[in-house]
Amino acid sequence: MNINDWHPYLKYTPDGTLGMAQQSYEPLISRDGKTFCLNFDWRNKYRRRDHVRLDYTKEAADYFFERELKYLNIFKDKPYAPEIIEIDYKKKRVYIKWYELSCNQHIYGCNHHPNSWGDKIKSIILDQHKFGYYKITMYPHCHYVDNNDNMRTFDWYGTTEIANPVTEKRNLDVILNMNNKDKLKIPGFVKDDMLDLEVLFKHTLRITNWGNNSLLGVYKELFNE
Repeated sequence: MNINDWHPYLKYTPDGTLGMAQQSYEPLISRDGKTFCLNFDWRNKYRRRDHVRLDYTKEAADYFFERELKYLNIFKDKPYAPEIIEIDYKKKRVYIKWYELSCNQHIYGCNHHPNSWGDKIKSIILDQHKFGYYKITMYPHCHYVDNNDNMRTFDWYGTTEIANPVTEKRNLDVILNMNNKDKLKIPGFVKDDMLDLEVLFKHTLRITNWGNNSLLGVYKELFNE
């Protein structure tokens, strides 16, 4: 597909301003609003729209591309998986069906929560957990609702196995070195040169808000804490 005239996907912050929605790839939306492209080509312009990104290397982009494909494949039959149109392995792009707006844009741009959003995101997180995985990318900008009022999610690179939730710190440096350095201070998250993603998942679940609503209830149901 030709993506030259596609526009970048941005997210709203709680104060209503628009900013980058991704540190891992270039998110693009087709002019008709019906296709979303996850472009993992490390030379993309989006990665450098606000800063010079010396740490955003081909190795880093390939790492996230491979993780996105891995967990897309694992969860492909779930009702909340994205509808894949095409995967371009050569150009490192994933194309999915899109429905104009993400949950972030609904909540912060249109001041409107998707129908039964709380039950839907809760069901998704609980099912992923039952399936043996933590998906840390539980934010509104990583979810959207299709024409059948069914919530779907992308950014699967942020998933990890519950049985082995650790990774080398260097794998996430490209994300943590941007606006997420505060996460390095989470107790128990960093252990020498390794990261405990279970700690990050629990922390994220405790603090993530969808508008004025938190996911703390989901956290308590999962961990009884």
